[in-house]
Amino acid sequence: MTKNALLDISQIGNWLWQGGRIRVLQTIQANGGAVLSSGDILRLDRLVPYDIETTPRLCGMYFVSQADPSVKLYLSGWHTGDAARFELVIE
Repeated sequence: MTKNALLDISQIGNWLWQGGRIRVLQTIQANGGAVLSSGDILRLDRLVPYDIETTPRLCGMYFVSQADPSVKLYLSGWHTGDAARFELVIE
């Protein structure tokens, strides 16, 4: 394993240890129609594997708003454009 890969794993571990939070950088519409504004913080609620037989390493990510737990966001993958919409919160 390369040094960069170990640093990536360490960053993911730190992120999970600190609650798996992301900050919304651009206003987006969440599941159910709620609007998430720039600066809103979402907490990872759970990871759910999907399509285990053909792509066993993929999972869906369920997030909830820290400000309003009724607002939820489901991400079924991470796309290159998502890096501009979210940032990891590691403090």
